[in-house]
Amino acid sequence: MHEYALVEELLEQAEEQVHAKGGRAVKAVSLRVGEDSGYSVESLRQAFETLKEGTRAAEAEMIIAEGEGNAVTLESIVLSV
Repeated sequence: MHEYALVEELLEQAEEQVHAKGGRAVKAVSLRVGEDSGYSVESLRQAFETLKEGTRAAEAEMIIAEGEGNAVTLESIVLSV
């Protein structure tokens, strides 16, 4: 599933933000997923729940807005400081 590869990349970016900004943990990751992107929103959620364990995003939520188009866009990473 390519959803797992995408979530792994998102979690890596989130970890980088924690280190760069001096945060303690990731509170939320927000995405916009296009209906023609080829990504399953449910699979993205499942991958996030599975892969976040043991990371600084272990307590984070994934917020997904669905829309038109074929892109998947990282909208924001919210940190707790």
